[in-house]
Amino acid sequence: MHILSRVADSIYWLNRYVERVENYARLIETYQQLSLENAEVTDPLWLALVESTADTQGFQETYAEIRQEHVVEYLTFNRKNPNSIISCLYLAKENARSIREKISKDMWEAINELYTEVAEHAATNPEALLNDTGTSAFFRGIRRSCHAFYGISDGTLNHDETYYFALLGRAIERADKTTRILDLQSYMLTPETQAQFGEGQIFLGLALLKATSAHEMFNQAFAKITVENILEFLLLSRTFPRAIIASLLQIEFALRCLAGEHKGFFINAAQKKVQRLLLETRHLDVAMLVGGGLNAYLDNLQVRLNEIGIEITNTYFTAA
Repeated sequence: MHILSRVADSIYWLNRYVERVENYARLIETYQQLSLENAEVTDPLWLALVESTADTQGFQETYAEIRQEHVVEYLTFNRKNPNSIISCLYLAKENARSIREKISKDMWEAINELYTEVAEHAATNPEALLNDTGTSAFFRGIRRSCHAFYGISDGTLNHDETYYFALLGRAIERADKTTRILDLQSYMLTPETQAQFGEGQIFLGLALLKATSAHEMFNQAFAKITVENILEFLLLSRTFPRAIIASLLQIEFALRCLAGEHKGFFINAAQKKVQRLLLETRHLDVAMLVGGGLNAYLDNLQVRLNEIGIEITNTYFTAA
């Protein structure tokens, strides 16, 4: 490998943090909009959203009760929360700063401007964004800035090892977040919840599709919103970029390019784990998950993705 491990690590985590920010902004925006339509369905999501970031203890130490505005503040502006939007943007900016000589000026300016904008909102009047007025525009702006950063990266960065580490970080974070969104909203897909809401079950499906930015593309693939169709699309679609198998294919592609091999044989442990998970996912019977077992499957998937991340770190970022 010709790229320094320090540079590889920084570009990888820069893209992981940007992808994490985009996901949190999308989830908060989506859940706030859905709360206006059906609070009964979305109320359980706010606590689940905190739990999905693995920092429930920090939230409970900060707030006496679970309220929507508390969750939004904690996940957006709280610097003590290492997974808040502002914390992730700060870490993304610092990673970009450490490798400014390896990225384009436009990339650096894009991430620095996004961080500065969010930090200014946090310092001036964050309460205004915790209410319904103006909230959607604020989080939509964050999402679009993240998308713009990806476009700038694709258009201004050499498509060499640096680019493949960026692609790798983006894809593995995207796969992880799709599993977590499915996990935290899986109660919407149980037979009990579907029966409870009856005609409202379409709303439940829409909530999950909107949370993954999948609504429009799902409609092109399926005529009807059902639990099995949603799982089929979000787990097995090869063309929708946030689907699990599509993300795994991106991870496999990036690792193959980094290894410099195109003959199909394995080079390192990370590739082996990705190939094994891809093979299992291709043969997944979604119908088996509909009646039960979805949570166990998603938990295992998250563990496997973490293991791949560890192998990537051991292979490329740990100094020999």
